[in-house]
Amino acid sequence: MKHRNAKPARKSSSTKPVVKKPALRVVDRSNTAAIRGCLAERGDLLTPLLELIVNAKASIDELMTDAARGMVEQQASGSGLLLSQQASGSGLL
Repeated sequence: MKHRNAKPARKSSSTKPVVKKPALRVVDRSNTAAIRGCLAERGDLLTPLLELIVNAKASIDELMTDAARGMVEQQASGSGLLLSQQASGSGLL
C-alpha cells in the first residue's frame, strides 16, 4: 500500500560532486609561501624542470670539453707546423 504523500526513495550515489580547481594559479615571484604551497601540492611539476637542467648541464659540459680539445689540438698542430718548418730550414716570415 502506497502512501499518498510519500516521497520516492532516493538512490544512493557513490560519486562525490566534482569540484573543479583552477588549472593555473598565478603567484607573485616574491610570494615564497604561495610558491612553496604550490610545489608542496604538486612536487611532480619539478621533475621535468630538473631533468631539463641536468640535460643542459651535460650538454654544456660536453661542449666545453670538445671546445677545449679543439683548442689544444689547434695549438698542438700549429706548434708542430712551426717546429717542422724550422727543422727543414724554411721558417716563417
